[in-house]
Amino acid sequence: MLDAGNVFGSSGLQAQIKAEVALEGMGMMSYDMFNLGSEDFNFGTEFLLEYTGKFNVPTINANIVYEDTGENITSPYKIVKFGNLKVGFIGIVSKEYEDEILQSNLDYSRKIKVLDEQDVLQTRIEKIKDDVDIIILLANVGMKKSITIAEQTEGIDVIICGNGDEKTDSPYWTNGVYIVKTGYEGKTIGNLVLGLGVDKNLSSVELSIATLDSSFSDDVELKALMDEYHDRLEEYKDELLDIEQKDPDTGLYYAGLPTCSGCHVSEASKWNDTAHAGAFSSLVEGGQEYNKECITCHTTGFGYIGGFTVPGETPEMEGVQCEMCHGAGGEHVETGKITFGTVSETTCIKCHNKDNSPEFDYTIYYPKIEH
Repeated sequence: MLDAGNVFGSSGLQAQIKAEVALEGMGMMSYDMFNLGSEDFNFGTEFLLEYTGKFNVPTINANIVYEDTGENITSPYKIVKFGNLKVGFIGIVSKEYEDEILQSNLDYSRKIKVLDEQDVLQTRIEKIKDDVDIIILLANVGMKKSITIAEQTEGIDVIICGNGDEKTDSPYWTNGVYIVKTGYEGKTIGNLVLGLGVDKNLSSVELSIATLDSSFSDDVELKALMDEYHDRLEEYKDELLDIEQKDPDTGLYYAGLPTCSGCHVSEASKWNDTAHAGAFSSLVEGGQEYNKECITCHTTGFGYIGGFTVPGETPEMEGVQCEMCHGAGGEHVETGKITFGTVSETTCIKCHNKDNSPEFDYTIYYPKIEH
């Protein structure tokens, strides 16, 4: 069980809570190795090392060191035995992410720095190559740089690539190195099968990628962990959802369905029979009603004047209402101005993007809500 880095997401309180939960889940699943990526420093080095230690998530990284001593902040590599086979794992992150890593550590006492990954990598390979049969690199560098590393470095057998939203459906081969990248945001998991010859050299590499969709049943313990996560979001709702409402780009303010339906009766009736009407109810059913990441697309006008605020306070703005597609209607209400409201595929994919709705097809789904 390996991760090439960027387990954490964005900054902020919710992201920090999620980071703790992610590490606890990795510990429960007995992850063998976690290479530290650029986003994993979003809450500082101390936070990262404290919680990977707390939940027994083994970390590696070869080119992030303490500035004062030059010592690696964690193990640069690990050697794992499989019967009589020894596999060496090395972890790196691209130096091009150094600024964002250091920016996340401004408030912490002990400074770190990122060394050039290419220089460090060759040194580490030389150190372990005589003690292992295979070397696997966990590279938080993106696909393009992974290819460059494979072409310029000797001694690597497989690169498991992290960072970026690319995905390889089959291993990419160059200069005798196999490169795989199985996706991001925990939506997929890759299964890599290495075939070995009698000389212990790689004879075949097979990759399969499973999309973690509803065909997989929930693990009881991990489901309980997610329920705890949702409870924590509710506990911190006042901080998480305390957002100063700003003016929408156009339209003055969000008016809400009760106002729109006063004139647009037939359109409101049609809307009431669509999945958009139950968008917020689906969050409640899934325990996600305090999840700011979900609220944005399951309510109307969140973060804007007149829009949704906190569950229970603005029920009239729940669901994906008229203004989520047509734009804020305050000006239309006050002046009758009608030069707004055009809907296109661009409007829809603000929420129905490849992450939230990977199977979304505008030509199929638009007729379901057309009026």
